[in-house]
Amino acid sequence: MSETVITGLFTLAGTFIGGLISFLIARNTKEINTLKSDVINLSKQVISYWNIERLYSEDISKLVSKPARTILNEYREKIESMEFERPTMTEKEAKKY
Repeated sequence: MSETVITGLFTLAGTFIGGLISFLIARNTKEINTLKSDVINLSKQVISYWNIERLYSEDISKLVSKPARTILNEYREKIESMEFERPTMTEKEAKKY
């Protein structure tokens, strides 16, 4: 084969490989951005649930004459006994994410 044909084949192969790499990088970037968006939404949900938990424990504490913190810990222990993850993340920690 002549040098021109060999050079053309290598150029074509290089262009194809470069395009494939660019495509994969763009796809991964889109996936990463989607995952970041999901983490932000989940963090906002954690903050909302944390605040609901706080409000509920304050209201219950008025009814049963126990400190809100004690009620909060009792319910977290119940969740843990049901073999779920014990909620420990605070609003401040969720905002970091």
